[in-house]
Amino acid sequence: MNNNFYYYDFADGSIESINIDYDKVELSIALDVKEEWGIPKSKMIKVICSEVVGLTDLCMWEDTIIFGAELKELSDKDTPFLKKASDAYPTENTSQFFDNALKESLLDLAIEMSNHITFHIYCYDVRIEN
Repeated sequence: MNNNFYYYDFADGSIESINIDYDKVELSIALDVKEEWGIPKSKMIKVICSEVVGLTDLCMWEDTIIFGAELKELSDKDTPFLKKASDAYPTENTSQFFDNALKESLLDLAIEMSNHITFHIYCYDVRIEN
């Protein structure tokens, strides 16, 4: 996990695009930052989630403004999505049918949008690029 996640203030940022590949999700986000003179300015960053297990509850219909974002290691694996994922995939790579197994240290990137719906990206690595 990239430790610089909390260097950024995601409140009032705007999601410009979301790209989803096989096991990677890239969020392009315009952050509101203030220059030295107090003039508001937008700064683009890219949040890259790797080894993605899944994404849930994404609802951005007319709402691209972020209220807040939180990144934490998952301690509660009793969410409906994770129960389904645990039932579908082994916790150890003991099957010839699966290349990957669910591992410990699963991260939850939770982003609350202005519509008060929080979506989650469950993955094993998050980094930010400027």
